[in-house]
Amino acid sequence: MPLHIYTPYKRVNPALIVVLFMFAIGSALTASAQQSPPLKIFKNYFVTGDYVVAGWVENSSTNGLATGIITVPDCRQAQYMGITCPPSPVQVGADIVSAYLYWGTVEGSQSLFAGQQAFFNGYKIVGDVLGNPNAPTSWSAGGCTGSSTGSKTMRFYRADVRPYLPLDLTSSSPTFGALVANGAVPVKIADSGSNGNTQPNALGATLVIVYRVLSPHVPLTAVVLYDGSYAPSNGQPTMTQTLAGFYEPGIPAAVNNPNAKLTHIVANGQANKGENLYFGANPNALNQLGSLYTATLGLNAPPFPGVYGAWDNPTWSVGQFVNGSLNAFDTSETTSVTPTSTNSGCVNWGAIVFSTTVQDTDGDGLLDTWENNKGYTDEVSGNPIALPLADPFKKDLFVQIDYLALRDANNNILHSHLPKQAALDAVGDAFGAAGKNINLHFDLPSSIYSGDQYVVSTGHGGNEISESALVCTDPAQPGPGQLCAFPNQPAVSWKGGLLAVQNGVLAFQNGVGAFQAGRTQSYHYALFGHSMGEPRSYWSTVGSAYATNDPQDLASSMPQLVSVVVLNNTATVKIKSPSLVNGVQPLNSPLVVKPGDCKPASQPTVCLDASHDRVTIAGALLPGSFTPGTTPPISPLNGSYIFSNASSSKPDQTTGMITTTFQITTASVPNGTYDFSNEPQLGVSYLGPTSSSGHGDFGGGGDLEVTLGLWGADNAPNCQPDASQTLGLNQVYCDDQVGSLKVQTGTLMHELGHTLTLAHGGTYYNVANYPSVATYDLNCKPNFLSVMNYLFQVRGFGDGGFDYSGQTLPALNETTSTVNGVFPLSESTGLGYDSGNVAAHLTRWYSRPNIGDTTLQDLALGHCEGSPLASTEDPSKDPWVRVEGTVWPGGDFSAPFDWNNDLMVPTPIADPGLDLNHNGVVGDIPFAGFNDWNTLGFQ
Repeated sequence: MPLHIYTPYKRVNPALIVVLFMFAIGSALTASAQQSPPLKIFKNYFVTGDYVVAGWVENSSTNGLATGIITVPDCRQAQYMGITCPPSPVQVGADIVSAYLYWGTVEGSQSLFAGQQAFFNGYKIVGDVLGNPNAPTSWSAGGCTGSSTGSKTMRFYRADVRPYLPLDLTSSSPTFGALVANGAVPVKIADSGSNGNTQPNALGATLVIVYRVLSPHVPLTAVVLYDGSYAPSNGQPTMTQTLAGFYEPGIPAAVNNPNAKLTHIVANGQANKGENLYFGANPNALNQLGSLYTATLGLNAPPFPGVYGAWDNPTWSVGQFVNGSLNAFDTSETTSVTPTSTNSGCVNWGAIVFSTTVQDTDGDGLLDTWENNKGYTDEVSGNPIALPLADPFKKDLFVQIDYLALRDANNNILHSHLPKQAALDAVGDAFGAAGKNINLHFDLPSSIYSGDQYVVSTGHGGNEISESALVCTDPAQPGPGQLCAFPNQPAVSWKGGLLAVQNGVLAFQNGVGAFQAGRTQSYHYALFGHSMGEPRSYWSTVGSAYATNDPQDLASSMPQLVSVVVLNNTATVKIKSPSLVNGVQPLNSPLVVKPGDCKPASQPTVCLDASHDRVTIAGALLPGSFTPGTTPPISPLNGSYIFSNASSSKPDQTTGMITTTFQITTASVPNGTYDFSNEPQLGVSYLGPTSSSGHGDFGGGGDLEVTLGLWGADNAPNCQPDASQTLGLNQVYCDDQVGSLKVQTGTLMHELGHTLTLAHGGTYYNVANYPSVATYDLNCKPNFLSVMNYLFQVRGFGDGGFDYSGQTLPALNETTSTVNGVFPLSESTGLGYDSGNVAAHLTRWYSRPNIGDTTLQDLALGHCEGSPLASTEDPSKDPWVRVEGTVWPGGDFSAPFDWNNDLMVPTPIADPGLDLNHNGVVGDIPFAGFNDWNTLGFQ
């Protein structure tokens, strides 16, 4: 799995939102007709969470920018409602799924798009132009579009600001390194400072955050975003919008109605603009929603009084008007706004957000209506999404499998990464076993594994992708940044390369993506590729921020991209690299291979990579030059470059960090310094690809990649290279470059587990006062019998098979002293003898070698979890060996165990104990047991 951006063993997850209530007035409205919907659907999410909005409070205007603050929770909204400011709506530990900033400006030019660029949290952002770019304003008192505003243009913009959210940089915090939704964020919008006399004029801004909580106790909720730019006219003053994309409202336990809410994001609201707001499923009999502000503005308060000057984003609770019954549920809602008889003006719309709990009886993340109908039509793309064999009363897991294959000139398969049928069946058997009863469906063509109980065929899955087409070759005369990151390798990077394959942006795909638009809500995507396009060394600006704020730990261990300084198309890159392992020299130097280390006289083995002469810069967000009003291109800084003039310092005497500088030649990159202050996701990588077996969306998600092309094996004579073909007499399938049956099975189930929220050592919620903050135990612990554990990922259990952990075994202490109430390591008690909780499988662990191990020299050459050995851990002087558990006479899978590997039980364990998980430490706190199956996150 990839390095997680958060600090080790900690990750953010859950949240809670405070719903703003409204007064319902019993009158009804028949919605009037419109030629087309004012707004278009942008996104829909299904999360165990919700959304929160917060408005921009303007402070001042200077130097062409209006400055202000957006704060979560939004106390300005509470003030106007006459209520106490609610507690933080997003719990510490919530996973921020998305964050969008909407803002609006009045502009005097039809072509300059003066408001398109803004600043969020100090970072420059460029917005997408929404809807009608020439919508008239409605800021006069003469109606919806008074004559005095005919020459002016109102524009709404939207930008993805999730990369720019603040980070928790308090090293002692349980969420150190995580994105922070709560608190104040500065926002600047283009503004002339003339109060409307000259343009542009900043109207306002709203931050919309969608979050999730990894908890089975939080109901699944649909969040739907509609946006655009809509100004009512005097001839059509009513705004009517149909809302869909939630499919089937659901009723949580002990609640009479769905939990649902509605937010309108509008400009030009004023206290004297009388309007009525309506909502409901029947457009011919809508329910009127009262103003939220009657407590402070009186009974005649309008719904959009200009809470933020010329801007509003009120949120109503509308669950009582949403029908979530099983037999006649709503599939759409309608909201409508009409001006009152005073005709004092209309507001202008930029977005509407709607959320409701949805019906998912079996908790698999697939709505009941989808499963009952064996599919659905995706509201955003319009594509029909098939879900064959889905069952609303039994968990279903749909996985589309695509794969790379190498063919010769005659179209014969040389090798294929199509997973073996037996591997898919083994994973399917694990999910479908008694007590789990989960239907696993692999989407493959009908010609592949026809009749297999775990295979469905929709016509969209099982795409064979040419391995040759993915091989990147340097141009004959490359310009700056135009080189291949991994030349002459069919490498698929995580995760940009995988998304490129999904979305059809690669040249050979002709715009046709491998993953049907709309499937992300219901399918996991698994790509079986050749090699993992990941670097061997990586430095980032966020790593520099982490290190600066954690001088006791990360300052000496975190690779850092300090800056990229560009001057007249020459960029000087400055990085810092650790040189020590826990304060001592590594067994093999350098610890981090840097530009300049691959010198012929003393180059490390990894310098044989074809990418040894280049670096790749990625994650730059600042765009290059673009025509106003268009979508800007990606940053010209991103790309792969030949480097020169590499020079490294001696290790710092305090931290051991090595500072390296080198130069690259750029093109069209503006002069300046690029660092964490303006490029929070900027990174520099070196060498690769690697032999990593795969990646999966850690913490829960939809995507995974299995890459076994650099895993060599001896093929049996006359082996079958195409797993879709029937074997001949005495024939077996090939393993070289595609993985053995065991390796394929374990890696697929392991990476799929990450997408279902599973971790290498279990996920725990035990941080005092922060029940939603996840922590993670160590990898390779013997009492965690799971394919998620590196001890079992590719080898399976000692007694055979692959599975997630289905039991919580007792805590295991690897020392000879009682720690936290856990007894010392004992061969007699093994994993903790309990006749009612005997280990389901044989485990394995690390210990000192016995005479047989020494004779065979079968020693561990690295730590179990993959970290490098220190010089004090030279296997020739400090040997360790992996031990296979056995059942001793009178024992079982739990005890007794020959922990010290002396071929006798029970014998005493020598002080101070054993490094059972071989991470270089004897004396880890006791390993906790964990049950994977009880915590799988399908939603």
